[in-house]
Amino acid sequence: IPPLADIPALVEVNDKRLSESKVEVSGRSLASLREDTRRQAVEAAAEFTSSLTGQPHDFARFDRIIASGHQPELFHPGVWVKNFAVSRLAAATESVGINLIVDSDTVSSRQIRISGGSLVKPAFESIAFDAPGEVRPWEEARIQDEGLLASFAERVTTAFARFPARDSLGTPLLASVWEQAVQRGSRSGSLAEVLSLARVLAEKQFGLGNLELPVSRLCQLESFAWFAAGVLLRADEFRCIHNGTLNEYRQVNRIRSRTHPVPELTERDGWIEVPFLVWREGESKRQPVFVYVEADEIRLAAGPDESAVFASSSAKTENLENQINCL
Repeated sequence: IPPLADIPALVEVNDKRLSESKVEVSGRSLASLREDTRRQAVEAAAEFTSSLTGQPHDFARFDRIIASGHQPELFHPGVWVKNFAVSRLAAATESVGINLIVDSDTVSSRQIRISGGSLVKPAFESIAFDAPGEVRPWEEARIQDEGLLASFAERVTTAFARFPARDSLGTPLLASVWEQAVQRGSRSGSLAEVLSLARVLAEKQFGLGNLELPVSRLCQLESFAWFAAGVLLRADEFRCIHNGTLNEYRQVNRIRSRTHPVPELTERDGWIEVPFLVWREGESKRQPVFVYVEADEIRLAAGPDESAVFASSSAKTENLENQINCL
């Protein structure tokens, strides 16, 4: 929803509406912020994709982006289909397709479940692509066992060979890309880059041409800093709108859980929760971000109290550029 056939027309409508919007984000027009965001995102994505694949990517247009994203894990076709939709829709609407690698989420597992057993007695089996490691956001996840990683495709292929029907499919998709992904991705030691490159190489076999951009790099863009600072400086207003819209969504969709689709943003003694997460290098647990804004100071904390402050600025809050530079 909506049907894929309707999306090109909706892209045109949304483009026109947003381009004509009079909304401002902290004194900057939405049209200007969107234009800068697209340009910066495409340039960053082209640079990262080139470094990942070893092939140049140069895009002259920045006026439209069709984007989706997911954690850099080995996922099932129901998730993977998003990347195919993005690529096809980008081509149909003369847009740039971008897949956001959500490396801000934590690594949940370093193994996959596959069909095992036999045709007579089927069962699930788990095959590890890396040795267990400490819980980390994907951005910091390092390869633990290069030998285990290198042999993964061979072990998966061997496991599937027990099913005769698989013989007619030729070389399994994983085996056709895994060696190259491991050789190139292992140079950085990043587990996320190995898995992302394997997926990208497989997608190229199907003619996909999306750019890749980790969320960690997206959040380093100047346009993101401007957006984030705008949310921080209007945190109370943002929280009220966020919670009101969230409650309306739950009522319409009859959702009783207080954590779905996301929790409400909270407030305590002037500390207001904002929709960001923070962690220090080497930490496994991500913390919610709270902001305290006064006339001449803004403080950020990993919790609603002064003892958890990790950043502060004494610059005037109305000078947003100073806030961005200080924070």
